[in-house]
Amino acid sequence: MLSTENGGILSIWEIERVRTNYKIIPHILTVKSVISFTWVFPQDLFILTADKDFIKYDTATKQYTEIMTDLNLECILQEQNLDPKYTHLRAHFDGLLLATSNLIILLSIIGKRDQLKLVGTFPLGSPLICLKDFNTSYKYTGWSERGNLVCIPTTELSIDIRELIQNEPWREYVDACFPWRSKQIFVSICRNSTVRVHDTKSKKILWSLILPVGLVSMASVPLRQSILISTQDGRVLSLLLDAPESMDDNEPVVSARFTEEMYVHSSPISRIKVDSKAKVAGFVSSVQGIIAVAELKNSNLSYIDQSMVEGNILDFSIQGKKVVTLSCPAENGSGYGDLVNHLSITKTSLDVLRVISLSVECSGIVLAHNSTFFYSMMRHSKEIGKFRLQGEDGLDRSGGDDIVEKLLPISAVRSGHGLPVYSINSTLLDGFILAGSDGVVTVHKSGFSGSESLHVQHYRAGGANTADIDILGNIVSVSKSGTLVYIMRKEPIPLESTGAPPVRRNQDGFSSPEIQISAKPIGQSQRERKVGTQNQVERRKYETEITDISSTVSRMVQQVSQLITANQKLPERDRLDRREFELDIEEQNRRVEEGKEKVSDLMMELKAWNLARAECALRVKRQVWSNLETPGKYLKGVNSRRKVPNFPLPKPSPEQEIMLENTIRERQLEISIGKETQDIRSNPSTRPDHTPLQPSPSPGSPRGTSPYPRKVGSPRGLKTSLEIIGKDETEGFNKYELLGSRSYLYINIDTALLIPQIEITTQKQTHQQIILLQDVVRKLKKFFNEKFDELFEEKEETLEQMNQLNQRLRALLSELRVDEEILDQGWDEGEQPETRLPQEDGEQDNEDQESGRNSSTGKDFLKKKQALTFLDSIGEEGSVLPQPLFMKNKLPAEFTDEEVAAAESHLAEIHRMGAKFLLRRRELEGEKGLLQNSISELADKIDTKIEKLFWLRINIEKCILCEELKILNLNRALSMRDKLGREQEVLKNKFEENEIIFLEAKENVAKGVDDIARMEQEYKDLQEKDKLLDRNFRKEFPGLGFHQLDSLYKLFKKRPKAINHLEKTADIWGAKNQDSRRESKSSLSSGSRRGGKNLKAKTIESALARMSNMFMGTLTVKGPKASTALGLSLEELDRETNCPETVDKVSWANLCKLRREKIELEEIIRVLEKDMMDAELIIRQRRETYDRVEKVRNQFLKDIEDFQKHKIDFINNRDIQLLLRQGQIEICQDSMEPSNKDCVIITDSVISRLNEDITRLGESKLQAMQESKEYRSGSLHLRWESDRLQMQKTDLDEKWREIQETKLSKENSQRVLVETNQTSRSQEFSALDRVNKQKEASHFKRLEELNTVLDSIQEMRDEKEKENKNLKQELEQLKEEVQSQEKDLEDLIQHEEEERKKVRMLRVMKKNKLKEQLKDQTDLMNALQVQVQTFVTKTFPTLK
Repeated sequence: MLSTENGGILSIWEIERVRTNYKIIPHILTVKSVISFTWVFPQDLFILTADKDFIKYDTATKQYTEIMTDLNLECILQEQNLDPKYTHLRAHFDGLLLATSNLIILLSIIGKRDQLKLVGTFPLGSPLICLKDFNTSYKYTGWSERGNLVCIPTTELSIDIRELIQNEPWREYVDACFPWRSKQIFVSICRNSTVRVHDTKSKKILWSLILPVGLVSMASVPLRQSILISTQDGRVLSLLLDAPESMDDNEPVVSARFTEEMYVHSSPISRIKVDSKAKVAGFVSSVQGIIAVAELKNSNLSYIDQSMVEGNILDFSIQGKKVVTLSCPAENGSGYGDLVNHLSITKTSLDVLRVISLSVECSGIVLAHNSTFFYSMMRHSKEIGKFRLQGEDGLDRSGGDDIVEKLLPISAVRSGHGLPVYSINSTLLDGFILAGSDGVVTVHKSGFSGSESLHVQHYRAGGANTADIDILGNIVSVSKSGTLVYIMRKEPIPLESTGAPPVRRNQDGFSSPEIQISAKPIGQSQRERKVGTQNQVERRKYETEITDISSTVSRMVQQVSQLITANQKLPERDRLDRREFELDIEEQNRRVEEGKEKVSDLMMELKAWNLARAECALRVKRQVWSNLETPGKYLKGVNSRRKVPNFPLPKPSPEQEIMLENTIRERQLEISIGKETQDIRSNPSTRPDHTPLQPSPSPGSPRGTSPYPRKVGSPRGLKTSLEIIGKDETEGFNKYELLGSRSYLYINIDTALLIPQIEITTQKQTHQQIILLQDVVRKLKKFFNEKFDELFEEKEETLEQMNQLNQRLRALLSELRVDEEILDQGWDEGEQPETRLPQEDGEQDNEDQESGRNSSTGKDFLKKKQALTFLDSIGEEGSVLPQPLFMKNKLPAEFTDEEVAAAESHLAEIHRMGAKFLLRRRELEGEKGLLQNSISELADKIDTKIEKLFWLRINIEKCILCEELKILNLNRALSMRDKLGREQEVLKNKFEENEIIFLEAKENVAKGVDDIARMEQEYKDLQEKDKLLDRNFRKEFPGLGFHQLDSLYKLFKKRPKAINHLEKTADIWGAKNQDSRRESKSSLSSGSRRGGKNLKAKTIESALARMSNMFMGTLTVKGPKASTALGLSLEELDRETNCPETVDKVSWANLCKLRREKIELEEIIRVLEKDMMDAELIIRQRRETYDRVEKVRNQFLKDIEDFQKHKIDFINNRDIQLLLRQGQIEICQDSMEPSNKDCVIITDSVISRLNEDITRLGESKLQAMQESKEYRSGSLHLRWESDRLQMQKTDLDEKWREIQETKLSKENSQRVLVETNQTSRSQEFSALDRVNKQKEASHFKRLEELNTVLDSIQEMRDEKEKENKNLKQELEQLKEEVQSQEKDLEDLIQHEEEERKKVRMLRVMKKNKLKEQLKDQTDLMNALQVQVQTFVTKTFPTLK
């Protein structure tokens, strides 16, 4: 027994009989991922694995053997996708049969049953989901994926695939059922929304209708000929049938119509079941977990209620007023569930009585007829379990929605299924029918007392989704994949034994109007209507309370709106927030708490954001600011708004420093070598050959040299940078005109060791120049930064002085009691950016200490200031003396004399102190003016220096931009060099490949010429040998007379008949054996007979193959059949019966030997002649190939030469920056006149005419070459024919000469005359007749050959004319394409030229515009300087 377990693990069960019992011993094999297997008689098990390997398992020895497969089988298996669902391995005669998704492969087992050989492959239209075989006939039967039944009869070497039952592919059925007590018809629905009524006897469709809505399920109504059909949008349709109950053998007449439509809800209804008494119908939406019920009244549907249960509904059953459902969790896809809901139906509702949890998972559920028990198939045991739904007394003991835990079955019977069942339905025969996912349909009697099983569907097609049985026991089933199967019993069940009640035929059913089914439901569903009705009823109950509450709420709303309006009229500061009008205190408190939480969260987020920002700033400072050699900042004027930034400089990397040092060292060595070489060339006598070169001086030494003239002066070429502006630069301009920038004004350009722009020709020099220019840019920035730092320090000292003067000025103003605003000068944020950066912990402590010191100093200064102010106040108050007491109490008229004197002295003291105060005030005001003048002078000085620094930065930035422009040009030149280098490498590789082909062609031509020469020499030697045999013929027979020699010579010249047909025999033999050399020989010989014209392409190809084989040393001269025929003919000639009577046997043997040598020599010469003709054709072809390859090679050489010129022109034609004077440069017009003496203007018409002439001449040249080629070929054959005839003529002349020289005696002459006279006339006539017949036969044969040749030539001519016509058409098309491409190319070139001109003009215009702007800015600056100078002169006359 074989079975597959756990997805591809194979086990073997050995069954042993022990007395009356059986013992099963399982053995699990070690082979993993088994796709399919089969037995091969007697004890071998062949296994196919997922790795596409075959393994043999010997069940007797329990050994594994890996099967070897041939290459063809491996290739086919690698191309196949072995899906276990569609792959089947079966035994087949002495081999195997393997069925895949699209092929059936026959295999034979060879060797020691350890090798597989491919026998054949046969296409398979549709994949097979199962394949069964008959043991005796090797005939297989299977189900295809489309639902067709396939029969495969086979032989040892072939198979035949036949479809016995064809299921129409577009008919994918959804459900099918029998009408109540129907005997001959059933109804089906399809996925294309078609309803059909089928006749089971005639297999015809009696009625059909296509609906505009998707159909899901259906069920028949007991006791009536009515069908309920559900849709995707939640509707239930009632189909009423009118069919006779007994149809006999006549064709039934069936009519049907839809009489009712009920919109239940918006979810699709997946299953319908009707009570056996036709009182209630249930509708289930499995995925949504909805079950709805409706009452059946006279074939009309009346909606009752619906309810929702937990999970997905797997199956349900309805019996009377009781409903049970079996459900599982939504994520469970096994088809089993353990949750049962017990529901009860009332007149207006569907209530859940209780929820039952089963002890085991089950599939399918059905209620018993008395609603006391329910049945379901258990998962592990695959048995039908009986579960108690009510108590022993028949009363329902459920107390509401209680959950019964772990309900156990009270009994179980065998189900006949191995996989879960989809549904369990009651039958008309008082039994049950089960439809399983394993494709099995089982029919059980009442109480599951007996059962029968039928394999209706295949489990890989989804199994039997639905199944129904009619009153005669016939079954109709539909699979998940849409296959409908109808099974008819051979012996129907008697109608009397069923006990089913008769059909209640509705006499008025067809009198009711037929309804039209719409695509979408109209109006509300029954569920929505019922909910709306319940809501209306509930509202009527509490209508009074609702009215009171509504009126109260409306009054409150009016009051609140009035309060809000009054609040809006109040001032803004007195208004309340709108949320304060919220009447709910809890809501207000909740909002307050929510606001506090939001504020705290926002504070935490803000704090985290600040911390993250600070950490990010610290990282930026460590990675960027700390790695700068010169951080970026700017200087701002004291009174002016001018800001001058410095140049931020990063620290150079070690690699850059090493590269710069190496470049400087190389440049020093190059300059030193160049100087020494120049000295040797200028004064060769002053430096002997053995004098070593002196090392070059360092850049700072006085002997250092530079390609540019050195400027005399300070090391930097200027005293101070601020004195450079406005200086006459004529001398430096003339020396550094080719430098292209004014960098020499700010740095010592000689020490930069720059290469002159004109001398840069190599890639290395370009790299060196880029590195040196980058160093020049860095030096320029450093130069400016040094001046920036000096002015920064000077400004710091000036600001300190100004602050001290401001402190003194503030003290004077306080003493003078003058309220004036004095601003302390400080630094901007951009002048000291490090103050804005985050500080590390150590830096923070240092800053705190510094701030502490500053704060203490500020406190001391504040105390001093307060003390001075206090003393000043005391002095000022003391300057006004207090009046004596009498002056306060008395009037001046009441003073006594002493009091008058005291008053006068008091007044005099007051006048004296007032004069002293006025003098002090004048001194303080003078000191105040001096302080203010000093402060303004310091500020103007700093502003002037910052202004000069600004213009210095402008000039240095111009120099930096010039140097960077040089770097950009050099980088562009490097990239272009790389591009040209890659193009040169591509050209070089192509040339090398062509050179190899050229050398091979040259070598082949030379080798062919040598072989031709060798064959010609061999041909001459063979001819000499042949002539020598003829000359020495008499010497070979010295003792014979003239007549004997004459008869022997005639026999010597006689040839066997096979020689005349030897060539034809060789051709036939070559055609049978597909020998290209025989074909070439026959074609060349036929070509020679036709004059050598119009050789077929096949003949030329065979000749080429023959010649190539000859050069490779594989050429054979004779075929075996030709040599055999020749040998047989010579044996006939060599027989002694052909020997003359006067010649002895020794001479005859010698003659036979010489004749054989002569014939062999002639055969060799003939073959050699044809080989030489073939060789010359091959040599001609190879020479043409050589000429073509040589032409391509010359074109490559020309392209490489042009590319080298273009590359040299690009290297030499570079962009060079020149230092030009500012202003207009006048150029003589005469030197700019174009000279076109050697130029010729060519128009487009001339070019097109020349192209047409070239094309016409090319065509004529090709035609002439073709004619010349054909003429040469024909002349070659004619020449060979002429040579052959000339040689024959020479031989005949020589023979005639020998005959004339032969002397006859009198006896011989008389004997000849006697013999001549004795010849009878009859013999002469017969000989003449024989000769005439032979000539007529030969002429007739020759005529047939010529006709055949003429027909072949005519066919070749027609084919050539067709080919020439096609070639002409293609040539015309190519000409049109070439002309269109040339026109497009000219348009493109013209467009690019115009675009290039536009770009060039834009550049020139932009350059001129920049020059004009620069000139305008210079004029403006000069005017501003004059205005400033004038303003200063007018404001401060002392500065003149």
